[in-house]
Amino acid sequence: MSIYAPEATTEAGPEAERARAVGPIQSPPAPGADALPSAATVATFVRETLGCGCPEALFARIAACRPQPGLLELRIGGRLLVHVRPASAGAELAGAVQHWTRRGLAVRDRRGYHRFRLVLTGHDPAALAQAAGPAFAAASTGDQCAHLHCLPDTALHALTPAGDGAAIRPAP
Repeated sequence: MSIYAPEATTEAGPEAERARAVGPIQSPPAPGADALPSAATVATFVRETLGCGCPEALFARIAACRPQPGLLELRIGGRLLVHVRPASAGAELAGAVQHWTRRGLAVRDRRGYHRFRLVLTGHDPAALAQAAGPAFAAASTGDQCAHLHCLPDTALHALTPAGDGAAIRPAP
């Protein structure tokens, strides 16, 4: 189990307080956010943003879906399962993270994947990591193939379809 989060770069203020009060799920996605990212976009996000060192051959098979509101599921080469969710460090986050982690691990195990990465994006990734880290650790105890990434919400821009024509196939 690993937890990744950048250093805090934002100051606390009324906006940060408001974001924390919202709870784990933020406002509805922007128009067009339902679109799935291209294969090249997913590969770049997983390699560069998440730091995945998976072999090149795994990136020949990339699938994505939105099995429920607020969840983008990325499947890489039948080995890596990534769940991307917007979140904020509210009181409900710990329970949600435990649920999301257990569900992600169950999906990973049921489908025979090797690794699971839960990616939370929000206004203050350091606060997310502080609030979500213990819950993730409790839900993934002893699982060295489970990782939590807390990223700024701008990281979701990296998954915006670039219109490069290399569309990924929707996951079944």
